[in-house]
Amino acid sequence: MKYFKRIAFLLCLTFSHISFSYVINGNYEAKWSGIEVIGTDNNIEAEKIRQLLPIRIGETLIAKDAMDYKNLCCNIVKEKTSFEKSRCSILFYGDNNAYFIIDLASNETMYAFRTIPQKSTPIPGIPKELDELYEKWNNHASSLMSSGNFIKENFDNNFRDFEDPSLHLYAMQLNKMTKKYNNILLDIIHYSESNAARQKVADLLSWGDLNKNIHYLIRWNLLNDPDPGVRNNIARAFLHSVHKANEALLKDLIHAYCYQSQLPTHGDRNKALFSLKEIIEAHPHLGSTFSSACKNNLIYLSEMSILDNIKEPANDILAIINKSPI
Repeated sequence: MKYFKRIAFLLCLTFSHISFSYVINGNYEAKWSGIEVIGTDNNIEAEKIRQLLPIRIGETLIAKDAMDYKNLCCNIVKEKTSFEKSRCSILFYGDNNAYFIIDLASNETMYAFRTIPQKSTPIPGIPKELDELYEKWNNHASSLMSSGNFIKENFDNNFRDFEDPSLHLYAMQLNKMTKKYNNILLDIIHYSESNAARQKVADLLSWGDLNKNIHYLIRWNLLNDPDPGVRNNIARAFLHSVHKANEALLKDLIHAYCYQSQLPTHGDRNKALFSLKEIIEAHPHLGSTFSSACKNNLIYLSEMSILDNIKEPANDILAIINKSPI
């Protein structure tokens, strides 16, 4: 059975406004394990920024204090560096480690996100029975995370499944019900102006017919949703099925994920890199599809990131595409 290392089934406070991610209680404790700095040109400047922050490796972080650290550190970066804008966040891993993440000069207005189209007919809500089932799953998963139990996921059955017996039963039910309401869910993620609704549907689609729905990632430009939580969830949902697409779609997906990997959030980088890795490992002949800009970004991330779930996939992708015929 294949399990996946630190790929966002962890709690990430990068998107503190996400309502439908795992929720941990405020007394959850983790150890500071590092400070990720992305956006500066060199490691010397990154290290100077790390030294400015009131974070000491090995000390304890209590979850309820996370937002205070986030706000304080953003102010420090603004006041004591040449970077006027930054996105500060905290990443909790299921193994009780926490990393502070700083994305420098993250001005989202420079990115061209998709426009949510209007629909001539009313947009339905998530069916009640599906919504209630999802909440039961989410509550149990969040309880496990809060108690320090690392949740092991797999996609052996072509949908999001779990080793935990209770989560497995929920996954089986979610798979059946999500397929039943597939068209409604697609309508919501395509047309709804509610970030929260699109976030939840993006998560739900990980139990749907992934092979059937994958072309909507490109057709509707879903990987470029204006909300970071939606982008995180939709990329995560399809991560382990992207390599099954036809070659024409794979080339479009490579371009889309390359773009996503350059967005200034850990969630975007993490999901995009692992998706690109899934594709290129299964189809190494597509190495020539990667643009120079994409390859340069992969090199940058491989050199600047301190996180295994950024540095390692970037290096793995580069190793494959460098062997690919031009």
